[in-house]
Amino acid sequence: MTSLWIASLLLVIGVGLWGGALFGRVRNRRWVLLVAAVLMWTLAGCAALRGEKKTETVPTLAAPTPTVAPTST
Repeated sequence: MTSLWIASLLLVIGVGLWGGALFGRVRNRRWVLLVAAVLMWTLAGCAALRGEKKTETVPTLAAPTPTVAPTST
């Protein structure tokens, strides 16, 4: 679960950097922000893929033992 939070945070930071790259006024800064955004998205993807894989175990119920009904003779 922690890896997914990290991936989400990196994705949001990457989106912010991408916006800065698109709407920034200084040309050199735009390239730096664009590279940083791509780096953040790459790290977010790696963190999401590396996320903890939880395997939920379902408890198995024991099969009921058949009971024989008493018969009257």
